[in-house]
Amino acid sequence: TPILTFCKKHLFPPVFENISNMAEGYDPRRSKVSDDTMAIFLTQPITGDLTEVPGIGPKTVEKLAHCESPEDCITNTYQL
Repeated sequence: TPILTFCKKHLFPPVFENISNMAEGYDPRRSKVSDDTMAIFLTQPITGDLTEVPGIGPKTVEKLAHCESPEDCITNTYQL
């Protein structure tokens, strides 16, 4: 939509650019978290380790940490 495009380009360009890059190759049919896995995650304490989040693996951690500006990088679960 035009409004979303405007927001992406003018309000949050680095964040949305990083998210857009991450979405390349994403296939929702292959990326599923079971109800049991999510239930376990929701009952555990948060430690800050991104890989403790169901569906986030080492490659996603790398992509979240790769950004032009340090304040836009996501390096722990508290930033999500």
